[in-house]
Amino acid sequence: MRSRPGMPLFVGAAVAGLLHAAASLYWALGGTWLLDTVGQFAVDMQREGGPLITLMLWVVTLAKVAGALVPLLDHARPRPTGGCGSCPGWGCSSCSRGEGRA
Repeated sequence: MRSRPGMPLFVGAAVAGLLHAAASLYWALGGTWLLDTVGQFAVDMQREGGPLITLMLWVVTLAKVAGALVPLLDHARPRPTGGCGSCPGWGCSSCSRGEGRA
């Protein structure tokens, strides 16, 4: 399969996003390293603990993972063919009217 243009940038962004999500995962599992860089409120919330705080951290972790992977997966998926060359060929108005075809 041919590499899509811009793929290395999407992979790099996904890796950075997953590293960012790893911190939230670490904190969701009870870790405290670098938690004070977020703010004192985060340290206090982690210290208080409780299932609601843990749930919130898991939701944040999942949102960060989705934010890292969804753009990469969308960029990597196959696109429909047959467009006029100026659009992806998904039935945009100029293609459906036959404009833009040579």
